[in-house]
This record gives sequence, C-alpha cells and structure tokens, in this order.
Amino acid sequence: MVDVEHNTPSYRQALIHKGAGTAARARITSQTVAVFGAGPVGLLSAYCSVLKGASEVFVVDNIPEQLAKAKELRAIPIDFSESDPVEQILAARKKNDGIQQA
Repeated sequence: MVDVEHNTPSYRQALIHKGAGTAARARITSQTVAVFGAGPVGLLSAYCSVLKGASEVFVVDNIPEQLAKAKELRAIPIDFSESDPVEQILAARKKNDGIQQA
C-alpha cells in the first residue's frame, strides 16, 4: 500500500501505483543490484532493493538531479556520460565478484 495525497494528479497516482507494485514484488536474491534508469520506477526499485537488504545498489543515469536523489536513497550513483557504467560499477564494488542482479 502506498499513501498518496488526495490532491495528487491521477496520472501521478497511476505511475506511483504501477511503480510501487513492480518494485515491491521484485525478489532480491543477491547482495548487489544495478538499476539502469533513475526515473520514478528505477528510483523506487533501487529504494526497495535497499529496504529488502541489498548491500550495494547502483543506479545508472546521466541526469544530476536523479543521481542526487539516488544517493539520498542510499544507492550508489553512476553517471554513464562519464565512462562505461559497467566499468564504473566494477571499480566501485567492495568485492570484485560481479553484479548478481540487474
């Protein structure tokens, strides 16, 4: 269940409902998650991954505001405009054993 304020436009309510359901049903079976895209659904997926116990959550995008929001959600922001995002993730890993779930 997601609380939505009564004055939230219906198109936003639909996005929140759809994104929340998708992210909440995700099965986190690993310690490391990579989310490609920091839009509403991507950020929600990243946050659900954090809440479900993933030790490392990487969010890949190139929009500074979205990456800042990912960092607020305790995810590790990766800017794909700087260099290859996979190489950045591997370099940032605590243990270099690859990504277990994307």
